[in-house]
Amino acid sequence: MKLHVLVFEASADRTSVQRWINRGAVRAATLGLIVTLIALPASSPAQVAPAEASAASRSDGLLLRLRFQEYQSDFSDFAKSQRPLSQEREISGDLSSIAERIGDYLESTTTLLQVYSSVSREADRVRIQPIIKSQVSEFVRKIETDLSLVNTELSDTKLPTVVGTGDRMKQDMQDAKTFLDSVQSSFE
Repeated sequence: MKLHVLVFEASADRTSVQRWINRGAVRAATLGLIVTLIALPASSPAQVAPAEASAASRSDGLLLRLRFQEYQSDFSDFAKSQRPLSQEREISGDLSSIAERIGDYLESTTTLLQVYSSVSREADRVRIQPIIKSQVSEFVRKIETDLSLVNTELSDTKLPTVVGTGDRMKQDMQDAKTFLDSVQSSFE
């Protein structure tokens, strides 16, 4: 699954977004969030996170995303090297799927941060902060669940290369969780 990074001005209307959808440039899940960000509801004010922190966070998130793309590829290669229908193939495939999901969470977060940084009106930025914080919080929860799944998968494999790569991925999952926690705290 490939997520396209789109930046809409705060003044973008639903018709502009709909044109992007019709061209197939936006996944439905991402679209819902972008439309939510454009059609900002009135909500209580909060502090505005510094733009510099947002730019640094996007960079950190993209670097982490690249690591998970590598894990996804590595586990996919491990799976292909095993006999069809073997347990080792299934384990490697499952770990590849987990790496893909974590990468998607990171890419979605960097997209949210890019949208946030493109919003110029402080009042609008204040209103989208809870939306971003809520989504990032959900990603953190999902990573915690995925960490448990990785532990289970690694306990079942007998391949040292899968165990070693899985252990490195677990550490990077902790780094991803720390990154997402820092994004959340920047909106407090």
